[in-house]
Amino acid sequence: MQFPGGPIHILVVEDSEVDFELIVLQLLEADVAAECTRVETAPQLREALAQRDWDAIISDYSLPGFSGLEALQIHREMGGG
Repeated sequence: MQFPGGPIHILVVEDSEVDFELIVLQLLEADVAAECTRVETAPQLREALAQRDWDAIISDYSLPGFSGLEALQIHREMGGG
């Protein structure tokens, strides 16, 4: 699936490389043109959110040292909806 303006940009908050690869594979199988970036810590998330606007964010719920709810809170603190 092609979107106007090119691929969608997805930020994936995930501590497992294997799980990240599964997400990317599912998007490819669904024919979604996406560029995915993985972060696994709160500082990495803050840096990624500061670098660009993301079309979507997918987050694991339970991460070492922080959670999906904390990821949502960080996104909101940084001006996300």
